[in-house]
Amino acid sequence: MSSKPAKSHSPAPAWSISARLVFLFTLAATALLLVATVTIYFALVRHMDEVDTDFLREKLRSLRDDLVEDGLQRDMLQHVVGASRNATEPFTYHVRILTDSGESLAETPGMSNLLPRERFGIPAHSGEANPPVAELRSTDGRPFLALAAGVESDAASENRWIVQLAQDRSKDRAFLRDFRALLIVLLVLGAGAAAGLGLFVARRGLRPLDKMTASVARIEASHLHERIGSDDWPKELSALAGAFDEMLRHLEDAFARLSQFSADLAHELRTPVCNLRGEAEVALSRPRSPEEYRDVLGSSIEELERLSQMIESLLFLARAENPKTRIKKKPLDGAREIATVIEFHQAAAQEQGVAIELRGMATVPADVQLFHRAISNLLANALQHTRANGKIVVELTGDVGAAAEVRVRDTGAGIAAEHLPRLFDRFYRADPARHAGGTGLGLALVKSIMELHRGSVDIESEPGKGTVVILRFPITS
Repeated sequence: MSSKPAKSHSPAPAWSISARLVFLFTLAATALLLVATVTIYFALVRHMDEVDTDFLREKLRSLRDDLVEDGLQRDMLQHVVGASRNATEPFTYHVRILTDSGESLAETPGMSNLLPRERFGIPAHSGEANPPVAELRSTDGRPFLALAAGVESDAASENRWIVQLAQDRSKDRAFLRDFRALLIVLLVLGAGAAAGLGLFVARRGLRPLDKMTASVARIEASHLHERIGSDDWPKELSALAGAFDEMLRHLEDAFARLSQFSADLAHELRTPVCNLRGEAEVALSRPRSPEEYRDVLGSSIEELERLSQMIESLLFLARAENPKTRIKKKPLDGAREIATVIEFHQAAAQEQGVAIELRGMATVPADVQLFHRAISNLLANALQHTRANGKIVVELTGDVGAAAEVRVRDTGAGIAAEHLPRLFDRFYRADPARHAGGTGLGLALVKSIMELHRGSVDIESEPGKGTVVILRFPITS
């Protein structure tokens, strides 16, 4: 029974910034138009209701006055339907007058068939100035606004009538339907216009971004010196342009350092390889005695040892630059650990006629192996450049600005100021006379060790007065 392979679903394409802006602008404009049209529509409906209600109540007050002043007359119907000036036109409103017992005394012609008196409900009290109105449907389905109210002639006569009024709202409803359709058309057209305007505005507003994209596309690995600048861009893009130019500057510097490092590495590797090859070719050019082969092998071992140290140092530097690299720091007795390193270099110092002195005591928070390596590199470097009868002093100070300091001072020839900024670069040497037998990685290793400890390393030197290297180990709780 074979199973079908699962279908891979490719992710949906992301919206462009322009499309998002157009969509959001259209959505916002449509929402505003919708709110405006709904507000206008219901304001008009409310206004028409108020107008019709005021009309009916005004008619009621007029009828009350007539009935109270003139009493009940049989020709009252002609008076109450006087609005019908043209017999061919339909009545705009209808009036019915009833006795207190419900007998119809006068009404607009045809009103009984159109609006039976039962539909008006209980009439309002005669003393109520603004009786309530209600929506009614006639027998033929037309909408009416209606009210019913009592009327009393006076307290002595005890005559009481009921007046029913109805306003035909067919034309109002037809007008509202047409107006509602017009608002819907305007809303649709407004949404379309907003989309078109949003597209125009988005494209025009994003034009600087297109220009920036074109400028960035022109920059290649071989043209990292170019910059897109931050003066001619809008405020929102100036910061981005500045950050991009700063990134280019760092990349250019990194590429330059990488190129220089590659060239230096090739040069450093070429020398021992050439030495090994030359010695082997000379040894094989004619038969040699065992002693001569032994000398060649010994020399080759020295060159191989130098290559091994160089490779080990480069691997350490690579590991140190990895942000995931962690070290095991603990409080160390600085004087005791430094004394251990000095003891290792003491034989070489005595052979060169150089004295090494340790001063001070302090607790240093550090990784013991890395601490030994940093101090050893500094001592080896100082011994290499200190003449006979010279002196190397290692000073240890604790709690200096929340840091423990180690100063390695020598009485060597010193270093010119123009070389100091690059002394911690890999394979950099101030002059050929200062690297006999070295790999050019000692100070670079010290810098990496201090960065792993979140500390710092500085160097001070003056030609003819010696050099001092300062290590600062931060004291953390």
